[in-house]
Amino acid sequence: MNNNCYLPVSDHTHKSSNEHIFPKSIGGKLKAKNLLCQKHNSLFGHSIDATLEKAFLPYCIMLGVNQISNRNEKHFIANIGNRKIKVYANGRTELAKPSLNSTIDETTGIEQIQIEAPNEKYLNQLLSQLKKDRPNLKSQVKTENKYNVRIDTIDYQPSFKIPFFDKDIHRSICKTLANYWIYSGKPKDSIKPLIQYILDQNLLPIVPFYNTEIILTKPNKAILNSLVIVGCSHLKKLVGYVELLDAYRVIIQIDSNYSDLDFCLHFSENVFTNENFNNLQINHQALLDFNDYHLKAELLEETKISKGFARFAYFAKQKADFYQLVNLYKYSIRQSHSSNFY
Repeated sequence: MNNNCYLPVSDHTHKSSNEHIFPKSIGGKLKAKNLLCQKHNSLFGHSIDATLEKAFLPYCIMLGVNQISNRNEKHFIANIGNRKIKVYANGRTELAKPSLNSTIDETTGIEQIQIEAPNEKYLNQLLSQLKKDRPNLKSQVKTENKYNVRIDTIDYQPSFKIPFFDKDIHRSICKTLANYWIYSGKPKDSIKPLIQYILDQNLLPIVPFYNTEIILTKPNKAILNSLVIVGCSHLKKLVGYVELLDAYRVIIQIDSNYSDLDFCLHFSENVFTNENFNNLQINHQALLDFNDYHLKAELLEETKISKGFARFAYFAKQKADFYQLVNLYKYSIRQSHSSNFY
């Protein structure tokens, strides 16, 4: 192993780096030198960690974690009804993309132009541009109206795909486990299959885990990123477990032929503060008893997953009221049909 990188490869750089145990983009605070060299820190940061960051951006924005970690993203795009809506960290929402639609009544020959914009200023700019593009518009208009439409988002809540079976996200999660293992002074040879998986050199059984709670004594006013690594020589198992934002939960079978000392290693961070914990009560036996590593996406129980996301949902609603109304400005123009209009 290179002195500043635990990866068993030859193309290291001599410069060390500050590697976060959990990625900074999802609220990771603890970082350490001499885990990964600068080259591999950057390589993973722009590949597997970037995939994880993109997938979790909506969740982080809803919690305000992106502001805490100094990310530039202030909003994410959600589909609400047939419109794309920007959702901001404070819960504010607005139309993401303006639109202009023209329809002609086949019976009356009257054309109706409808413009939608995120705010009145933007709407007025679009109207000015429309009048420049169509100099005869003013003389042909019969009626025109401006509306401030409010869309009830209770009926159109944003929905997101939960990336339970994305290999790059799994590799990033496994890097988190390896980071903390090496940070704790443990030998890298014991997690060789994990490191090989991070390098995309082998496969590991990784599946969602919502069978039961693993972190049993969570602080009341906290959202945690947590990891557990437990080994049992009697059962010949070395198992990893990761919870991101108290919601996304996966279990990893690191080694099915483990023969070293029994142990349970645990670490949690509060994404809102600099608090970290390594003394919470852990249900490690549930991890050792688990054997269903062939679980498929279609077999996931939605009720269990929803229950697992309940804590996250509660804190997201505390941060911002996502059941508010989306402001939408609309301008409607009705005019007689004319051949010089398209």
